[in-house]
Amino acid sequence: PSVVRIMNLLMDRGMIVKEHYGKIYLTDRGIWVAKQVDQELQNILAHFPPVSAPLTEEEKWNAALAMTSALPDRIFTGEYDRLFGEDAEKAETEKAQ
Repeated sequence: PSVVRIMNLLMDRGMIVKEHYGKIYLTDRGIWVAKQVDQELQNILAHFPPVSAPLTEEEKWNAALAMTSALPDRIFTGEYDRLFGEDAEKAETEKAQ
């Protein structure tokens, strides 16, 4: 996917605000999701399953990252939505623009 497509996806999900030809800012939701992704990644690394051959740290990291990216979005956004709801997300995005 192109950078523009990913940026638009992140904006649609309320994770970033982008000024036209300007700076890009993480929203509160974006910061929350980034922290949740890191937390899940660290959890997977801490409980990495044994495999038939030894892995380097880089191979373990890449496998854990792939596992993290395969998790459903609700793992990362569910608690935020429960605490703040979609209305809070929309209000923040509108306020930032």
